[in-house]
Amino acid sequence: MKAELIKVTDIEAAREAWYRLEPHCECSVFQTWTWMGPWLERALKILSPWMLIASDNGVPHGLAIAVERHWIRNHVFPVKALFINEAGPDRLDFCTEYNGFLLRTGREQEARSAMLSALVDSPAEWDEVHVRRISESLIKEGQLELNNGVPTGLSVRTTNALVSRYVDLSRLRANQQTYPDSLSASRRKKIRRELRIAEKAGPLQIEAATTVESALKIFEELKTYHQLRWERSGEPGSFANPEWEAFHRDLIAQQIPQNGAQLLKVIAGEIPIGFIYSLVKAGHIYVIQTGFNYESIPELRPGETTHYMAIQWNYEQGFNRYDFLAGDSFYKQTLSNASDRLLYLTIQRPRLKLTLENMLRTGAYSTKRLKRLWHLGN
Repeated sequence: MKAELIKVTDIEAAREAWYRLEPHCECSVFQTWTWMGPWLERALKILSPWMLIASDNGVPHGLAIAVERHWIRNHVFPVKALFINEAGPDRLDFCTEYNGFLLRTGREQEARSAMLSALVDSPAEWDEVHVRRISESLIKEGQLELNNGVPTGLSVRTTNALVSRYVDLSRLRANQQTYPDSLSASRRKKIRRELRIAEKAGPLQIEAATTVESALKIFEELKTYHQLRWERSGEPGSFANPEWEAFHRDLIAQQIPQNGAQLLKVIAGEIPIGFIYSLVKAGHIYVIQTGFNYESIPELRPGETTHYMAIQWNYEQGFNRYDFLAGDSFYKQTLSNASDRLLYLTIQRPRLKLTLENMLRTGAYSTKRLKRLWHLGN
């Protein structure tokens, strides 16, 4: 099996490769053309991405998009990096999760090894490759073994880890459990209290968008409450990035007719409680964004109430997994029954500047001393 890194000049070539490989892969929604296509279309307008492709006799077995980024890190070290399936620190960083190479089932090891070797021999100049937010479970299953099968001379390290909590709905069905019964007695008691508080305003109901028009209407309401919450806390909120909003509006318009997106609204009487926007793949609900009404019923925890209603609804609809994605909010801890970890992996070439930077990170040298060593070496 051979792999190569080629410049993407025509999105159609990437689309064809993805369409040929994706049906034969076990992957997250973030690795599918559903996500990658609209993102790559935007990236091509301002960036010069590469496509990393592994193939055997013309049949694709592995795919990824790589974006070059250059910057000065720690005010000292010039770094040339490749970011896999994302743009790195940029307005086109839409927070890809469950990231990684798209690999044909049964040929993962061969394709991955070929792709890593192609990166080493590639025309792209790089000091390090970033694969951010890759599932730790993939590593445990052998799809990406740290320092095993990585070409000689390269090192792999984990620079960060995020918990990703979810509700395993298929496990509940297998155990013939309802979702409320799976919660602890104390949590059920608190949930019932929240529901009683909400129902003082009227019956609790959940509305699911069935058309693009109704989905975008819920998305607009979600935006209002999301931004209100974040701006009051001094943060910009996701919708402060117009590229992020436009990207997801396009996704919603494309995916609602294919049941690939889900927009839910929870109301108590006439009062909106919360809004949830998710992407859907193979029975897996990926919660992308939320907006909650913290004003109308002050004693209510709208996030917990909204997610509880949504989890129940998705259980009844036959979905298998309700994924909160990265982050460890209180309601994610209390409502989930399983978790994964999303790792930030960095593959590095042997570089003096990276060695010095690692020494700075571990506290072996001061910034002032490392600057002197770096300038002496250059």
